[in-house]
Amino acid sequence: MTPVAGSPGRTKTQAKLRAAIVDALSRIGSDSPLLRVAVHIDELDLLTWLDRQSAAVKTYWRNRSDSLETAGVGVADELSLSDGQPLLNMLETLQEQLLHTEPDLRYYGGVRFDPHTQSNDIGSKWQPFGMARFVLPRFEIVRDDSGYRLACNLTEKDLTQSTPELLADAVDELSFDPVAPDGEDFSVGTRQDIPNRDRWTDDVRNAVSGFTRDGIEKLVLARQSAFRITGSLTPWRLLSRLRPSGRNCFLFGLQPEKGVAFVGTTPERLYRRDQHTVRSEALAGTRPRGVTTEQDRALEKQLLGSEKERREHKYVADNVSGTLDSLCDHLEVTHEYEVVKLHRVQHLRSRFVGQLHHRAGDSELLCQLPPTPAVAGYPVAAACAELGRVESFDRGWFAGPVGWIGADAAEFAVAIRSGLVRDEELTLYAGAGIVKGSRAGDEWLEIENKIAHFLLALGVQVS
Repeated sequence: MTPVAGSPGRTKTQAKLRAAIVDALSRIGSDSPLLRVAVHIDELDLLTWLDRQSAAVKTYWRNRSDSLETAGVGVADELSLSDGQPLLNMLETLQEQLLHTEPDLRYYGGVRFDPHTQSNDIGSKWQPFGMARFVLPRFEIVRDDSGYRLACNLTEKDLTQSTPELLADAVDELSFDPVAPDGEDFSVGTRQDIPNRDRWTDDVRNAVSGFTRDGIEKLVLARQSAFRITGSLTPWRLLSRLRPSGRNCFLFGLQPEKGVAFVGTTPERLYRRDQHTVRSEALAGTRPRGVTTEQDRALEKQLLGSEKERREHKYVADNVSGTLDSLCDHLEVTHEYEVVKLHRVQHLRSRFVGQLHHRAGDSELLCQLPPTPAVAGYPVAAACAELGRVESFDRGWFAGPVGWIGADAAEFAVAIRSGLVRDEELTLYAGAGIVKGSRAGDEWLEIENKIAHFLLALGVQVS
């Protein structure tokens, strides 16, 4: 990007965006409480760009098909959930703000696995994220079928609280430094698993033996694996290293403040909404990938033929279809028991498509769909209560919904296969569905396979 004469460091792109912001502020008002100004830019790597920026708040999203990628910095607007406030009310407020806005204007964020937690009960690691939080970035780069665009999001309060010059000057603070970033120099230290192997074995055995007594048929037990990281591995460089293994996965990153970020590569879609059409899926049942094509096909055949895996999958499919049926005028299963192949594991998946009735939208979907039996267990309420008793760590936003909401569309993934970066610690999260017939050693190995892409990205040996 070529600097503008007489404006050291300012590119032609930044100059165009500055001028567009000044013009937009003259048009913003009650009929347009939110505005978006965008200019086309040359191709660039969004994660590298995001890593260069000095802003405290950052967002990143790449959809599963790699047709949409966004990177945001700063805050134009923010909504968060406070104690005693129903999640539904907060989401309805967000939807009202998006009425009559541009399709490309999106709020990014997510919700805790258990959004009903009181703020003083949230673990210290997860305090910056709160119970639910959605951010409209101040600046955003978008890559889609139209190419690359640099955008600035504006709100009505910008007209009264900021001068055009201050907002325009903020554009100059964005970095488009063409010099390659410094090389990564980091090391991975000690690892701590919670629960450890012995406690995990006890938890799985207790879950299986208690199913008949407690009325629970499936329980998804999670594990956190914490690593000490020293050096220059930022969240965005970590996501860059995860990208090669993220085919057929959503990539996401949410940084609420400096030094803290939640990142992941998840294969599981919670839902996609386009106008009143909603798409969702059930993803459950797991086998590792084979070393050879023949071995991989044999494992796929085992997966499809396993009564245990199909039973685990059916709990999820029945729950998702039941919830969607209550929100839709019409619902159909588009695929049943297809196999999804990822970098280290393969899963059973069923897919659903429906037409939402006129009273249903993102607020109802986000309040009623999660958590599914894929990340909690079955029945869901009883399983969640049991997890609160058994698990000795705060799941935080792990296994909760993460994604974005716009006026005409929305998309959310389930934040599995994820990690929390906090200063010099990386905590990885993954879970395994426990049903009758589950064996502790197999489920421990399944979790190892689910975090293997992180371990490989860190240069940690994987068996």
